[in-house]
Amino acid sequence: MRYFVRRARGNCIYIKYKDIARFCIKRELVLPEPQKLHKLMRAFNVERDRVFVRGGKVTWILRRDNELWNLLLYGEYGEILKRVNERLVKL
Repeated sequence: MRYFVRRARGNCIYIKYKDIARFCIKRELVLPEPQKLHKLMRAFNVERDRVFVRGGKVTWILRRDNELWNLLLYGEYGEILKRVNERLVKL
């Protein structure tokens, strides 16, 4: 996701699980589970797009003012993991 945030030119990006899966397949990485992505997005209060929900496939709108955006853009890997784990424990 850091790759998507760094390439963003506007103040928000639309993210689907399909985008992340394609990225992982191209770079031969292990695919994350869709539930983990949804849990992460809910933990950081990322907005769900109501217009593009079809067949249970959710599009998330990650905005520049969200804490997750700043963590992905400026945070170190260890710091990101620590914050994510803190947030997920609260759920």
